[in-house]
Amino acid sequence: IGSSRVTSSTDRISTELQHILNSTYIQVAMARGADIRPHIFVNILPSLLHLFMVATVSTLGGLVVVEKVLLFNGAGSLFWDACLAKDYPIILGLAVVFTATISSIFFALRQYHQFTDPGIASGNAVNL
Repeated sequence: IGSSRVTSSTDRISTELQHILNSTYIQVAMARGADIRPHIFVNILPSLLHLFMVATVSTLGGLVVVEKVLLFNGAGSLFWDACLAKDYPIILGLAVVFTATISSIFFALRQYHQFTDPGIASGNAVNL
């Protein structure tokens, strides 16, 4: 199933990659002949994780529609059937699972940001 956000995601990754490649520390590493791939990977990973988080939220949001249209049996179909049957324990259980999934992805992203940027953890981060 395609997404209309693919082009905007590709543009965002391309812009972020160009910003990283034009940064001073990458230029210095290239001048010294050092391998720049680890530096690029560490700096592009937060953007990739953010896009993954947005895609996961969109996927969970569209799960009900896709499963009902394509006649799949899954969590979205179960959620829809539970809503029609007014089965509140299943509705709340699935809502908690979806919320926990989104929250854990956001928490992991935030932890990664704190791990890679010590200024965030100490409160001295520079907002650009």
